Amino acid sequence: MILHLNQRLRLKRNRREQKYLKKIYRESSAYVRRKTWHRFQVWDRNLDTEAMGRFLADPDHFISRGKLLKDGKTSTVALVTVDHRPLVVKRYNMKNLWHRLKRCPRPSRAWHSWAEAHRLGLQEIPTPRPVAFMENRWGPLRATAYFVTEYAPGMDVRQWFHSENRNPNKDQKIITAFARMMQHFFKARITHGDLKATNFIFSDGELFVIDLDAMRAHRWAGPMFRRRFKKDCCRLLQNWNSLPEVKQKFRKALKSLC
Repeated sequence: MILHLNQRLRLKRNRREQKYLKKIYRESSAYVRRKTWHRFQVWDRNLDTEAMGRFLADPDHFISRGKLLKDGKTSTVALVTVDHRPLVVKRYNMKNLWHRLKRCPRPSRAWHSWAEAHRLGLQEIPTPRPVAFMENRWGPLRATAYFVTEYAPGMDVRQWFHSENRNPNKDQKIITAFARMMQHFFKARITHGDLKATNFIFSDGELFVIDLDAMRAHRWAGPMFRRRFKKDCCRLLQNWNSLPEVKQKFRKALKSLC
């Protein structure tokens, strides 16, 4: 009886989630949408200002003048300022012609990250608040894309555990926050796909997860979900191979899940 009730509640939540996630790509009281032959944009209506318009018209200009956080072949991440507000913009690059041809028929990684950030919000899993996303297009074909979030100030978890300013109390707070987040992931049937320590920021006493490109929500708690979730756990533990005492604490905190 209880199992049946839980299944019905989960089904109802899933339907509510799917209904909500369809709305985040539309014009609404919460979001502004602009679609042309060459561009698709959605952004937070509360930030619908002239400065935001200038940013969305030429994000590369802001990236070039911002603080570069990552400069890789597949993505570039920069801290920029719009309306005196710090924002993080991630540009998804095309490595070469083959990569462009392979990616262009599919929704971009920015499109996916926009959805997954909202999904985490529904699940009350901390992630920087999504502000906007944009795809350069040629009709239905996608090219370079951008995903924009609020800035979460703080140190990534890898930096913290390798810093000289570590203290046991904060270590334990971070490990406890990880255990709590992984419990939320398990309950919501979500796998992240890339649990590097640099993809977590401890900010104002809260653990934020970033880099949602490979995140996936599973419909069923079946073998595929459990296999992927276990892989996430293993990747998380691998972060601490050079810090065996930290790895042991993480292993103990995640014991009931992994």
